Amino acid sequence: MSEELWPGVSEYQRDYKVLRQIASGAFGSVHCVQRRDTKVILAAKYVKSSEEDLRREVEALLALRGSSLILQFIAFYVSEPPKLSQSVLITEFLAGGDLIERTSSADYVLNEAKCRTIVRQICRGVEFIHKEGIIHLDIKPFNIVFYARNSDYDLRIIDFGLARALLGCQGVKVGMCGTIEYMSPEVMNCDEASPASDMWGVGVIAYQMCSGGISPFFAVNRFRTMAKVLEVNYSLDREELHKASDEAKDFITQLLVKDPHKRLTASQCLEHPWLRDEKLYLGILDTLETMWMRKCLARRRWYRLFNALRVMRRVKLMSIESQPDTMRNVWNSSSDDDMSDGSNIGFSKTIASDQCCGLVKQPPYVHPISRYSRNFYKTHLIVNNGSFGTVFSVQSKETEECFAARHVKSASVRGNLHEEASILWQMRNVSEVVQLWGLYEGPNQSVLVTDDLIGGDLAERLCRPNFELNEVKCRRYIQQVCRGLAYVHKNDIVHLDIKPFTLVFCNADEDSDLKITDFVFAKRLTNECQPHLLTKSAKLSSLFGTVEFLAPEMIECTYATFASDAWSVGVLSYMLVTGGKSPFYAGNRFKSVARILSCQYDLNGAELKCISREAKSFIQDLLQIGQQQRMSMNQCLQHKWLEMQIEPGETLQALETRWMRKLLARRRWQRWYNAVRATQRIKKLSVACSTRNCSTVSNPATSMFG
Repeated sequence: MSEELWPGVSEYQRDYKVLRQIASGAFGSVHCVQRRDTKVILAAKYVKSSEEDLRREVEALLALRGSSLILQFIAFYVSEPPKLSQSVLITEFLAGGDLIERTSSADYVLNEAKCRTIVRQICRGVEFIHKEGIIHLDIKPFNIVFYARNSDYDLRIIDFGLARALLGCQGVKVGMCGTIEYMSPEVMNCDEASPASDMWGVGVIAYQMCSGGISPFFAVNRFRTMAKVLEVNYSLDREELHKASDEAKDFITQLLVKDPHKRLTASQCLEHPWLRDEKLYLGILDTLETMWMRKCLARRRWYRLFNALRVMRRVKLMSIESQPDTMRNVWNSSSDDDMSDGSNIGFSKTIASDQCCGLVKQPPYVHPISRYSRNFYKTHLIVNNGSFGTVFSVQSKETEECFAARHVKSASVRGNLHEEASILWQMRNVSEVVQLWGLYEGPNQSVLVTDDLIGGDLAERLCRPNFELNEVKCRRYIQQVCRGLAYVHKNDIVHLDIKPFTLVFCNADEDSDLKITDFVFAKRLTNECQPHLLTKSAKLSSLFGTVEFLAPEMIECTYATFASDAWSVGVLSYMLVTGGKSPFYAGNRFKSVARILSCQYDLNGAELKCISREAKSFIQDLLQIGQQQRMSMNQCLQHKWLEMQIEPGETLQALETRWMRKLLARRRWQRWYNAVRATQRIKKLSVACSTRNCSTVSNPATSMFG
């Protein structure tokens, strides 16, 4: 049926009555609806009309109407711009809940016979999908939904938004799509997907069912999970799998295979002894523990809550930014004695009274924000770093000297600003570290004032059209970085974000000094975190920074040490001598993480042919998996490469810097992409809010279900 013949959304509103909302997310929302004439209960999926996934899902459901194991298509209503911006897909209503919800319920008894019954139905459904020349690409427990609550039979495979038609070929080129825990290695590598990619998901589901909910590849974070998938790193010797039969384990091992050509097809799965031979389980069936199923369900709900809170926080920040300048920048015209905003008066008086009473002793670099507006004025915007703050070039009204001022409004980031200012104040006598001039604080905004470094960062310097890079310049830059970090480490501080963009030149001169900036992620190290390391360390509770420069221990969120900075110096050295080529970059961050965790890089590439052996040795001594095996900064400064002298008459070969230009372009593209994505999320949220408000006004009796 062509698009022109689909009915409009206005007809949907006439034909159906909305009862309640079932689910919502980035894809749109799903509602339980009732046909006004027949009173039949159905499901309606609302998605913006521009979404290609919805059109793809409609085409797949139309092609798969012949199986009772596939979600049944009912109707499709297209948007009618400019009145509405959503299309609606009507399908049958499934009341039994998804596979995780079913098996994690308190009164559900799971055993291997039930696992086999469910997996057999999934294989039959997937077999039908593949025979119709379609691959699903998102086979996971949340897309396996039961028709009724009291039966393990009559399930449906749903959500064909990522499905692809093979069109007579064996596979199709796709980007990385789906959920990481259920994604096959070839899809994760953005290679060609095939029916075997769906069978990988079936293998993961079978493992989860037989273990009571344990995901074979789930780790502490998604990057580590991705690494386990790419390495096919899972275990069948877990205690939770002791009750599983040998046939079940064999079934799993023949699906969780890295080579897609060696995996069982859906038809072969149905002929496997585990699914075919009913006589295997005539004895007493052991009940499987489903505690992990409940944890999996709780984790999914937590992710949804976290994403909702994150979107709300972004909306709040956007609303603050959209306020009139007279309200937003009221502090610009304020002073200590006469403030137009009474909140800052109270703030300043509180500080003064507390200091007089001896209750709070402010560090010498902390001042009330009113003093900032009285002493400086903005000249131009340098960069907008989103939630990390906006950096302006400011000029002193008294001395006319220029400084850099980072304005931060987010309460969470402002809390870290104290630690950053404290570290910078401690480093105020180090020539290789940017100098702090003051932290100005108010109730709604804080400003960190530092040196105004006008020479640009290291990446920008190397990308200049007339700039000529050679190995001697690389050594000079690395020497400055190592000297600065040596002093930082001497004060028990680790930077944790060394990269070309945080190394900035003082001015535009060729021989300008290089300074370490941006101590946002810096941490103080102690002996208490991990005594068995025999070195000071800091516990990492989350992943932060730029993936290409992160040490393995940072990706795994374990413990950071001085060696974590040493790894970043190794990456930086590699990039300099190759003209900007990252040793671990592999096209996307998931593949890059896999290379980092396995320390997979190449020192024999064409870009390194003219590089000295000492430079390669320097890089090798830093890019080591074991933290104890990496050189310290003092050892780096004593390395032969950094102590080499130029022989008289020696000709230095210029290094190609095209990789650095690509790195800079990729960074700018990523910033643009993040800005566009944030705008789209805000737009979706505003559309959802307006739609909900309209439905509340038009149908107040059912608004409580929205």
